[in-house]
Amino acid sequence: MKLDYTTYSLKDLLETRRRIDAERYPENFDALVNEIERRRLCGNLHGSNTEHLSGFNDDDSDDDEADTFFVDFKSNGHKKRRRFVITAVLAATLCILALIGNEYWVTSLDNVRQYNTTVSDMRCVVTDVEDEETGNIRRYIDLELSSGSDLFAAFDVNHRMCQTIKKEYPSGAQINVWHQEGVIYQLKSDDRMLLSYRLLKPRIRAFQTQNTYLYIFGLICLWILSFKTFVNAISPGTFTKDDTYY
Repeated sequence: MKLDYTTYSLKDLLETRRRIDAERYPENFDALVNEIERRRLCGNLHGSNTEHLSGFNDDDSDDDEADTFFVDFKSNGHKKRRRFVITAVLAATLCILALIGNEYWVTSLDNVRQYNTTVSDMRCVVTDVEDEETGNIRRYIDLELSSGSDLFAAFDVNHRMCQTIKKEYPSGAQINVWHQEGVIYQLKSDDRMLLSYRLLKPRIRAFQTQNTYLYIFGLICLWILSFKTFVNAISPGTFTKDDTYY
C-alpha cells in the first residue's frame, strides 16, 4: 500500500526516512524522498500537519544541529566527491599519525653529532611535577652541562649518578658529548662511559612525546566530525538527513 507522506510532519518524515527499507518498499521510499525534496524546494518543510511539531524540544534541536556535521551522499551521486572525502580524511589521518610517529622516533647515535669539549659547569637540576589525576609528585633530575656558551642536558638521570658525574668532572675536565640541539644522547670521557645511548634513549623519547596528546586529541576530533560523512562516502545512505543530498 502506497502511503501519503504529504500529511506527515517533518519529524515523522525524518523518522520514517531512517527506518524505511528501501528495497522492500521502493514506491514508498521514492515517495518519501520526493516529499522531503518537494518541501525543501518549496520552503515548506513542515507540511500541512504541524501538530506533531509541538513534540520538538531542545534535544531534537541538538540532534538536527549534530546532523549538519555530515554529508548524506546519494548512491547515484558524484563519485568524485565521495572519493575526495575518503582521500581527504585518510590523508589527514596519516599526516597526524606521521606527526605522532615522528615524536616517538629517536634518531640513532650514528646520526648524532659528537662534540669533544671542556666542562665549564655541571649541575643537577631538580624538578617536581604533580600528577593532576592522582596528586602524586614525580621528581625529575636533569644533568646540565655548560661548555662556554653551549648548554647540554641529559633528562631524568638517577640522582646518585648525576651527583657522581658532577663531582668527578668539574670545571676544566674534558668530556665527549653526543648531542642534537642541546639534548645529550650519550656522555663519555676518554676511558669511561658516563651516560649511554641505551640509557638515555627512552628518556629522550619521553621528553619528545610530552605534547603528543594534542595530536591524539586532534585525531579523535577529526574522526568524530568526519565519521558519518566518511562512512556515507563509502556506503551512501548509511547515515541520512533531511535536506542535503549530493
